[in-house]
Amino acid sequence: MNKPLVSAIIPVFNGEKYLAQALKSIVEQDYQPLEIIVIDDGSTDGSSDIAKSFPNVGYFYQNNEGVASARNLGIKKSNGELIAFLDADDYWLPGKLPAQVDYLLKSPSIHLLFTQLQNELESGTSMPSWINPTNEIDYLPSALLTYKKLFNEIGLFNTNLVLGEDTDWLVRAKDKGFKINVLPQIFLHRRIHESNLSHQSKKYRLDAMFKISKSSIERKKQMEQRNQTTTPVNLD
Repeated sequence: MNKPLVSAIIPVFNGEKYLAQALKSIVEQDYQPLEIIVIDDGSTDGSSDIAKSFPNVGYFYQNNEGVASARNLGIKKSNGELIAFLDADDYWLPGKLPAQVDYLLKSPSIHLLFTQLQNELESGTSMPSWINPTNEIDYLPSALLTYKKLFNEIGLFNTNLVLGEDTDWLVRAKDKGFKINVLPQIFLHRRIHESNLSHQSKKYRLDAMFKISKSSIERKKQMEQRNQTTTPVNLD
């Protein structure tokens, strides 16, 4: 059986401190065929040089428009049947892609597959209240492998959301009935550091969840109304 091409997409903004480790963790996955795409979201540090130092990495620059826009551009530039994301300050553990691809190929009813994760607290950083203290399951893009074709049905990430664009996309996927599962193994290290906490205050997170929940309720109401007004087709 031919293995599907996986496109691994890294959005980065001034991530020179961590980007090399993130890229290395993709390159060292024992999986082929693999396409690696870096979307530089307006970095002014050495992120560009680091990305370009890795052979066979597709590098694309855009003005600073946010992580949702960067992921969306990565999806548009990708050629893979399967899409994986990795934030520039996270890194994968060996075996992530082989395990996820193998599972999806054997489980056609599953459309989105996550792995478990481990939080890695950087020295001098306090654990934020919104982090799951038991590590384990958190539905992060960095832990996801999914089908590119799903983005045609679900849509891309919502660039109007400052926070929670990944949660919004996942809720839209659930609302459309796509099936989600999580591998029991830890294949992702999420790095917690001060610069990735600055915009994630409790107020911002609550505001984002309110907007996401409201949108989900409105979508479900619209679906119900469409189902109720649909005239059955007479096949006699």
